Order: sequence, then C-alpha cells, then structure tokens
Amino acid sequence: MKTINPKRSSLFAGKEARRVLVIAAAFALALSALAFAGCSCSAQSSASASASSSSASASASSASSDQVSVPNLVGLKRADAEKQIKDAGLAVGKVGLEYSDTVAEGLVISQKPAAMTKAASGTKIDLTVSQGKKAPAQVAVPKLIGMSQSEAEKALADAKLVAVVGDPVESTDVEPGKVCKQSVTAGTMVEEGSKVTFSTALAKQNVTVPDVVGKSLADAKAELDKIGLGCDTSTVYSDSVDKDSIVSQSVTAGTSVTKGTVIVLQVSLGKKPVQKVVVPDILTYTLSDATSALESAGLSYRYGGDEDGTVVAVDPAVGTEVEVGSSVAFTLQKQVKTVSVPDVSGMSGFDADDAMDDAGLVLDYDSNQPDKALSGTNPAAGTVVEVGSTVVGEYPPDPEPVGWKDASSAADACSKAGVDGFDVDGSVSFGDLTYSSPHFQYQKGMVAAIYEAPASQLVIRKGTGVSRAALTEGLGSYASSWTQNFKGLEITCSGNAKDAATLLEWGFGGDSFSAALLGLGGETMSMDPDDVASLVAGIQ
Repeated sequence: MKTINPKRSSLFAGKEARRVLVIAAAFALALSALAFAGCSCSAQSSASASASSSSASASASSASSDQVSVPNLVGLKRADAEKQIKDAGLAVGKVGLEYSDTVAEGLVISQKPAAMTKAASGTKIDLTVSQGKKAPAQVAVPKLIGMSQSEAEKALADAKLVAVVGDPVESTDVEPGKVCKQSVTAGTMVEEGSKVTFSTALAKQNVTVPDVVGKSLADAKAELDKIGLGCDTSTVYSDSVDKDSIVSQSVTAGTSVTKGTVIVLQVSLGKKPVQKVVVPDILTYTLSDATSALESAGLSYRYGGDEDGTVVAVDPAVGTEVEVGSSVAFTLQKQVKTVSVPDVSGMSGFDADDAMDDAGLVLDYDSNQPDKALSGTNPAAGTVVEVGSTVVGEYPPDPEPVGWKDASSAADACSKAGVDGFDVDGSVSFGDLTYSSPHFQYQKGMVAAIYEAPASQLVIRKGTGVSRAALTEGLGSYASSWTQNFKGLEITCSGNAKDAATLLEWGFGGDSFSAALLGLGGETMSMDPDDVASLVAGIQ
C-alpha cells in the first residue's frame, strides 16, 4: 500500500476544489446563452436532427450494398473456383493442398469463409485443394525362410504387412516347422498392408524304393508316384529288355529315401537296328583325306605302307556294303612321277627357266645375267629325273682377257671399245697433287683415262664388261686433308697415308665405273648413294 504525504494530499485537495468551481461557472454561462437563444436555437436544432437522420440512412444503405454472397466452391476445380471468387468481387486467399480419400485430385475440399455467407467486397477466400489419395508407403518384404511361424508373423507385422499362413508343405531343404516357402520374394518392395503368404515344412518322410526293372514305363511311373517318388527317364538300346520297359533304375530297390526323391529310369528302345554303309572310294587319296572320308561314313580303319603316299588298295573293296562301325583296311604307296630334262642349250637363262618350269623342274641359273645363253645343263638334256628336281644351268667358258690398247683420244677409245662417249677434264687436282695430260686406252667394252703425277697415278674407267653394284663403303681418302669438286660432286677427304687405295668403284645402268688412285691412300671416305649417283652423272 502507498503512503500519502499529508502536504501533498492537502495541496491536491485545493486544486481539485478550484477545478470544480471553474467548471460550475462555465456550465452556468452556457445555460444563460441557451436561454437567450430562444426559438432560434430550437429551429436550428430541429434542422440539424433532420440532416443527421438523413446521413445515417445513406450510410446504412451504402454499407448494405458492399456486402456480397460467398459462392459454394467445394467440389470445383481450382481454376473454376478461383474464377467464381473473382467474378463475385472477392479475392483468392491462401490455397492449401491436402491428401483426400474422397475428393479427386485438383478439386476444392473446403473454403473459408463458408459458402452462402455474406462478406465485404474484396474479401479473401481461402481454399483447400485435394492432392488425391496419399500413396501407401512401400516396405521391403523380409526373408522368412528358416523362421518359425511366430517369428515370421512378427517379422511381417514389424514390416506393417499382413501375414497369411498357408498349408504346410514337404521340403528337403528346411527343417520341419520352419518356413520353407513365401509368396513374395524377400527384398521385394510392396505397399504397407499387403498380404504375404508363407508355409512351413512338414517333417521328412522316408519311403522304400520299389524294384521296377523289367516293368513297363507306365507301370513303373504309377508305382513310384503312389509312394511319393518322382520319375525321370533316359533311353538306351537293349537286346534283352522289351521296348518301353525299364532296363535299370538310378536307386537300387530296397533303398530308403526321402519322399519326393526323383528316380531316373532307363527305358529300352528295343534292339538296335543294323545300319549299313557303302565303303567310300578312297583310291589315290592321301592318308589324311582317306581317314576323313572313312570317319565321315561311320567306319573305323587300319592302314599300312608309306604314309607320304596315296591309297592303292582297299579291303573290303570300294562300294561294298558293310555295317556302320566296321573296320576298313587300306594300303598307301608313294607314286614317283618322272620327266626327261629338256634341251635348253643356246637359250637365255630366262627362257630356259620357263622351259624347265613347264616340265615341272627347277632351273638353277645366274639370275644376274638372265640374257646370257646356256651351253647345257646338269643333269644333261634327256636324263629322266623326278618331277620337282633341280637342274643346274651351264654356261660356255668366259673368253680370254683382252689386253689394254692405246688410243689417240677419248673418242677413239670409245669407238674401238664400243661404248658411249667418255669425257674427262684435261687435269684433276687433289690436295697438292695435280693429275694432267690423260692418255686413253681401250679393250673390248671398256675405256680408261690415265692421269700421271710425280708420286702417283689416277685411273678412271668406263665400260660394260663388268656388272657391279654401287658401293658406299671401302672408299679411300688421302694423306692430307683436301676438298675437290670432281665433275660437279664436292668430295672432302682426310686420313693417314697408305701404300695405295681405290677411290671409288660403282655401277650405273648397264655400265660400270671405277676411279683408282695408286700410290697414296688413307682412311675410309664417306659417300652415300646420292653421292655415287651424282659422281656417275658427272663423269657421264
């Protein structure tokens, strides 16, 4: 409780008293003014009251005209509902979505404000629209195999599935009383509340296998089926058991087996029919061809003789009808073909080779000189030899060498040697040595230009008497370093002194060339095939 200060309370009381006096005086003055106004005041008051009444009536009428009736939107499509809201002068408010088991997807479930109520123009109408039925949750079917019935029921209940217990069945894989079969494979996704049927295993039952050998297949199957055993069959030919009767059974009669075991029965096809085949004609066949032909005919075989030969005899004879599987004997003998060596004397090696090839023989001849005529062969013409033999071509002896003869000029030497023109410079220098004043020599098919110098001699030759290949090794160099442009070919050499060396030796087309430097030498000079070709072109 608050404590009031006495002084403050007294002061407050004085102020309140003065306030009351002021209000009373003001009220008295007001009453005097009203009395003085008289009828004039009364007339104004009546007019004012009439105006006020008219204004209130207009306001009430305006308020009544702004109210609209809320349409019934439940069951309409969302778009249609929103259109009706707007057409009614109202506004679309919040639109919520809900699952519904009774209202189709996309239709209005409820509205707020409710239908047929009054609402001010522009009022927002909230809608709840159906999303359709809510999809049931998916769950995985548990593995029930091997569980007891109660365990399986609990597992299904935990998974929110409905357990359906089926009739017990026989099983060889699961112990009795345990689940051996379920209608939906474990791990399969299904809807909550789905039914899953399972069955438990019956106790194993043993039966004794009956003896069905010799019985007809129909009787044997009936006997096995009667005691709960399965049956499978295979067929075989038999000389002792009638057709369609049992030859043997996979499980011996009298054996105790689990009910449901499958017994394999071997059923007789009766006696095997005799099949015959004709001995094929394998005469002149090689060993591999003969054996292939006999095997294809369903016959076995034995043979003798030369395995590299061909068939010369068959027993039983070709065309004889025998049983399939019979053995056929045949003899092989190598057939030697011979031919006489043809006479190719005077033929070129090329033509003689064709003649030998036509006779089935091989000619060994000098392929580097295919146009050179043969003088004979070894073995000689007319000799009988085996086809495919090699015959060696023989040539006449080479003519005696022709000595070199002097000529007055290069042209004279070329004319007498029978070769194309041979042009060389009047002098050639290598290092400090100059070779000059060439004189020319010739022999059959060869010309030479010989240069002289104080310490050595340079010889350049051209001719057709010798066939040589281009050389890129074995080339000489000189005692001192030097560079020489030899007929357009730039040659650089260096090396140590030697007694003598050949500078170059080469062949070009049908001609052969050599350039020899006698008296000086050195290490190998490097030249490639292009260098050789350039040097040949330069000398020509």
